[in-house]
Amino acid sequence: MDLGLRDKVVVITGSSSGIGAATAEKFGMEGAKVAVTYASGREAAEHTAEKIRSHGAEAIAVHYDLTDDRSMDQAVHQIAETWGGIQVLVNNAVLWETEASWAWPSKTRMQAVGDKPYAQISKDITTPFRRCCH
Repeated sequence: MDLGLRDKVVVITGSSSGIGAATAEKFGMEGAKVAVTYASGREAAEHTAEKIRSHGAEAIAVHYDLTDDRSMDQAVHQIAETWGGIQVLVNNAVLWETEASWAWPSKTRMQAVGDKPYAQISKDITTPFRRCCH
C-alpha cells in the first residue's frame, strides 16, 4: 500500500531505539527520508539509520537532546539543510522520572526539564520546525 510518503522528510524524536526506531524504519520502508534522532545513543541511531538505508531509503542520525534548546534548534536546521525542509514530525521523545510521592500506580510520570513541562518541550521543537520549514 502506498501511503504517499515517498521522499517526504520525516523527523522522529527519540528514534534511536524502541518504538521510535520501529516507527522510523516503517517510514523508511515507505520511501520517506528519515531523520533518526538521539540524545546519547549515537551508535543505536546510526544502526537504525543503516537499517532504513538497507530498504533503499535515505536516513541520517541527528543529535537531539530535550534538555538542550540549542540542540533541538540545531537538529531542525541540520535536517532542513540536508533535505530542504521537514514535512512530518513524530514527537516520540520523552524523559521519565520515578518518584515515590506521586499517586499514580506506576509511580512514574513525565519529567519536567528544568522548569519546562512536557507540553513546553513539545512547543520548543515545533517552533524551530515552523521557522525553517513553513
